[in-house]
Amino acid sequence: MRTRGEIFNDVQNLIRNEMKTIVRHRMTGKEELFWIIADYRADIQAMLNEAAEFRDIGLLLDIERTVMELELEHVASDADNIKSLRRGIFQVNAATIMLNRVQDPDEYWRVVFYYTLSGDLVHQTDLPKDAAYKFFGSQRARLLNSKSDMNESERTDLFRIRRNYLLQARKDYMELQRQTMEAIQARGQVASASEVRETAAPANLETHQPPLGIREPRKQYRVAQERQIAA
Repeated sequence: MRTRGEIFNDVQNLIRNEMKTIVRHRMTGKEELFWIIADYRADIQAMLNEAAEFRDIGLLLDIERTVMELELEHVASDADNIKSLRRGIFQVNAATIMLNRVQDPDEYWRVVFYYTLSGDLVHQTDLPKDAAYKFFGSQRARLLNSKSDMNESERTDLFRIRRNYLLQARKDYMELQRQTMEAIQARGQVASASEVRETAAPANLETHQPPLGIREPRKQYRVAQERQIAA
């Protein structure tokens, strides 16, 4: 079985070559470049499927960051698309920080307390709707919104693969959250959501500042809401 690093390097190199070829095709209009792009996309599909089977959340975040960075560097020209890509890169970086935190109960208990106190929880659960959880929904919404702007079937397939593994990654991340919260509660570090909401005065939320890096600017995760609302 290939390593995480090998998969990431292959995906990164293929996507970089695909985008450089897109630029050449735009400049020259040579038909043979169109078929080279199609070949790259077929290889990328295989690599993304392999990455999805690896079930490594960090790997998928790295891939999403790389795709957006390379697209921004090589092919993005529309102002709205550039803005969306920059926002997505900010979001995936915040998600990576949160992934590191959720794997350490001593770090994550402060996140749990803040989100519980604020009531910003995943629907019908006590799980914090944190930066990583929000990114998976926002990125899927971004890909869904982009679908109507393209005609190439190969690229549509790439977007479908990415949407699917983002959905699975969010499920896997929620399981990490549950495991870490169980460890936190076993140590008695934080009360349940209902206990916090019942005992915390409303004024506490105004004075209780979140730990550095766990809270994003307001509306950071709004992605083309008139077209697709992120979870």
